[in-house]
Amino acid sequence: MAGGRLAIWGTLIGCILMAPGCMTSPLGKKKPAGAVQPVAFEEVDDASPGDSASASSPLGTMVAKVTGGVSDPKAARAAYREAEATYAEALEARRSGDDGRAKARFLAAAEQFQAAAEAWPDSAVEEDSWLRAGESFFFASHFGDANEAYEQLVAKHPDSRYLDFVQARRLAIAQFWLKSNRADPLSWYEVNLLDPMRPTYDWKGNAFRILKKIPMDDPTGKYADEAILAHANALFIDGKYDQADQLYDDLRTLYPTSEHQFTAHLMGVKSKLLRYQGPEYGGDELDDAQKLIERIQVQFPQEAAGSRDLLTRARREIRYRKAEREWFMAKYYDRRGEYRAAAFYYNLLQKDYEDTPFAGKAQGRIGEIAGKPPVPPQRLAWLVRLFPDRQPAKPILKTDSTVRR
Repeated sequence: MAGGRLAIWGTLIGCILMAPGCMTSPLGKKKPAGAVQPVAFEEVDDASPGDSASASSPLGTMVAKVTGGVSDPKAARAAYREAEATYAEALEARRSGDDGRAKARFLAAAEQFQAAAEAWPDSAVEEDSWLRAGESFFFASHFGDANEAYEQLVAKHPDSRYLDFVQARRLAIAQFWLKSNRADPLSWYEVNLLDPMRPTYDWKGNAFRILKKIPMDDPTGKYADEAILAHANALFIDGKYDQADQLYDDLRTLYPTSEHQFTAHLMGVKSKLLRYQGPEYGGDELDDAQKLIERIQVQFPQEAAGSRDLLTRARREIRYRKAEREWFMAKYYDRRGEYRAAAFYYNLLQKDYEDTPFAGKAQGRIGEIAGKPPVPPQRLAWLVRLFPDRQPAKPILKTDSTVRR
């Protein structure tokens, strides 16, 4: 059943992969809408932000001691300068077309930036260094290491001025891993030891972890809604419609001003239709899908006009499924000989669902059961009469107002 309904929306599935937030390049050349431009890094010297009062405060020194870190601003500055020089060499090698040397210098710069970050905890130098370490790993195509560096930055500096930039990078990495898994899935027993662009194992699981963390780390950031949409789309493609529907609902509810609201509504309709399990089960999904379609018509008139065929098919499917539910109930009572109840549902089909094939079937059956008893006769009536009528239960405690308390 689900397979047939999925075919109706085949064109939409292709649109999911091209929706905003789907990265086509591991280096993020195609950025999500609204992506920030690469930051301009400041040179770290004696007058750098690393010398601010907050960075060299007694609190920062105390934190370094408690956590086991060794705060050495002089060493941090020296490591940062060295890393900057190495990073510049990597950029020059890449411009000249020497990819091998560029990758090696980027990796060397990443290690140096990490050393600078670890030498001066709770400082602006640490903040800049973790970002530059992530960028160095990123351009060396060591995406797992890049994400770890970005996560260090987010964990240690949750209000970082680079947060939007970092989240865009992490979103690109997660999308690349999902694309890799779709193209060549990694079996549960396989281990990746040769390709640093991808995780050691469970590419999709690692991508999902990033997509979950982006809105958790920065709920009001530019990429929180985009990460939720990417996660929902990936789950939808995997056939996990319950989880996908929940995320589409989260996006509609938590991010009412998101540019992805129409997509979340449209995919919510399809997810609910695919979640519907048939007339034997509840029909809440059908009601919710119909409400979403009505909301789309009101809130997104232009987008709705462009998706008229999809919405029309969805609306027809909802009516068909609802009529099918009424037909199921009518046949249930019909088989039990409860013809009055069966006639109620048959008449309902004729009245409310005359545009479905069930209306004609109902009309024919109404004529066949006309004149039959509304309810079946009581079976084994003599046995029923042997048992007395049920008496109301007596209260355990007296309620007489004369009883003393």
